[in-house]
Amino acid sequence: MGKISTYATDSNVTFADKLIGTDAENSDETKNFSVGSLLAMPLPNVPVYPNNAAAVAAGLPVGKVYRITGTDHAGIVW
Repeated sequence: MGKISTYATDSNVTFADKLIGTDAENSDETKNFSVGSLLAMPLPNVPVYPNNAAAVAAGLPVGKVYRITGTDHAGIVW
């Protein structure tokens, strides 16, 4: 495997694209994960707010993840 900086950048990311990572529940084996599978992960234990303004008003710092009310979608405070 070459240096990460030598690989081309994919400017058309799709749900089927793969990322490489570690499976912590399986002896830290190296595995592929699709972008879609990561985005579909449930977000339990993450604060829930209707939008960024509400998350900021509640005191969440920039960069903190929250779940958007009524969805399994994540928001990131900006």
